[in-house]
Amino acid sequence: EMLRSLVGSEMCIRDRLTINDENRICFWNQQAEKLFGYPEDEILDKNLDLLIPEPFVALHHKYIQGFTQSSEASKLMGDRSEIVGKHKDGTLLPLEASITKTTIAGQQFISAQVRDISHRKIAEKMLLESESRYKAVFENALQAMALLSISGEVIEINATAKTWLLDDTNPIGKNIWALNWSLRNGDDISRVLKDNVQSIQPDAPLQSRVTLFDGKTDREVDFSLRLTIRPETSATTPAADNSEEKISYIIAEARDITRDNELQ
Repeated sequence: EMLRSLVGSEMCIRDRLTINDENRICFWNQQAEKLFGYPEDEILDKNLDLLIPEPFVALHHKYIQGFTQSSEASKLMGDRSEIVGKHKDGTLLPLEASITKTTIAGQQFISAQVRDISHRKIAEKMLLESESRYKAVFENALQAMALLSISGEVIEINATAKTWLLDDTNPIGKNIWALNWSLRNGDDISRVLKDNVQSIQPDAPLQSRVTLFDGKTDREVDFSLRLTIRPETSATTPAADNSEEKISYIIAEARDITRDNELQ
């Protein structure tokens, strides 16, 4: 009991649990109880394996052994500090954890700071599903669409837009105005598109009308650019602006309005 009290006093209040060199839990605070469902009197002196899903036990032992034998004082656990824990009721818990080792009275202890990231995992899953739906709509849209960086480089471009180009050269990374569009007045349109990209403002879409020529007929096309700014939610989200918390990109759309003009 005296050693346990000493361990507890040495550990920062944010440490949720501590194990000794026999892998047994010797410190357990209310945060740990809330997270894993075990009261202190039920979990103390129990093996830490109780909180680890069976498929990960051997890997955990290897990881902890390597840490205790290393010169590192602290370390993130798992891939990107993410691990899986097990609640008292058997529920698997996605966790973010870091570990610290301390020697007290000649005995080594390892303390873990553990955080439940279930809500973040749900949000990430919803984001991936949303991005998948967007990809499907984007790629199969009948109108030409492209996603641009704030300086006008093509990040993504859909199949319809590619059919409006005169060659099969990969457009990704090129400026929207420099692509080989099948235009009647290409030089003028390139200038207009460049000017529009450089002058666009949030919530103020810019439009231009151009004539595309496919070798046989002319098509009247309405080009529009829209600047969007939103909080950053993913490392894979396109081009960052000068803000650390927001990203900016331009949505370019082109719609064939030839038929609309004929009906008028």
